Amino acid sequence: MRKSGSVVGSVALTLSVFMAAACTSWSTQSVSPREYLSGQAPPEVRITCADSSRVVVQSPRLEGDSLVGESTDSAKARRHAVPLSEIQSLEVRRKDPTKTTLFAES
Repeated sequence: MRKSGSVVGSVALTLSVFMAAACTSWSTQSVSPREYLSGQAPPEVRITCADSSRVVVQSPRLEGDSLVGESTDSAKARRHAVPLSEIQSLEVRRKDPTKTTLFAES
């Protein structure tokens, strides 16, 4: 019986993580990536590059004139670096009160 309690706990934890992610939205930052990352340490950012491609970067940081972190757009995380001059916009996840309210009412 104890084993099924562990399974139920694991399932509940997994569902909680997915529900928390579902209650967020990407929010475009109004300041430059350099300015934003100089004062913040978000767990991940989504960048739009000059060629209109988008990539989510985990653990973003500034290194010289580039944004560097781990790319999540493949099965295996890999180092990803983008020159700041090629970044059109930077977005971070924010809690979305509307999504959270709609989810809570479901």
